[in-house]
Amino acid sequence: MGIPRADWDKFCEEHEIKHVPTLPGGNIWYRGGKMGVQCIYGGKTRKPNEPLEESANEVMFLSDWGGPKLEDLAALAKAFWCRFGGALYAETEVRQLICR
Repeated sequence: MGIPRADWDKFCEEHEIKHVPTLPGGNIWYRGGKMGVQCIYGGKTRKPNEPLEESANEVMFLSDWGGPKLEDLAALAKAFWCRFGGALYAETEVRQLICR
C-alpha cells in the first residue's frame, strides 16, 4: 500500500521539509536546504516532467554532514516511523540518536 502522497505532503509541511522538483528523479525534499537533511520519497527514477507516484513504499532520510544534522535526521526518522510505521534501517550513530 505504501505512504500516500497526500500524507507525505502533510508530514513535510508539518516538519518544514521542502520539495525540490528540479533535482534528478523529482522525488527529493530537503529540511534545512542542501546542507540539511535530504528526504527521498519512493525509489523510482523519473523522466523529466513525469509525475510522482500517488504512494511510495520507501522513504529515506539522509545527511552527508554529520554532527547536529544527524540529530535532525534522527528526529525526522523517528517522527516518520511513529506516524507511518514500517521497517526502519539506520546507521549505528543515527540509531543511538533515535533510541534516546
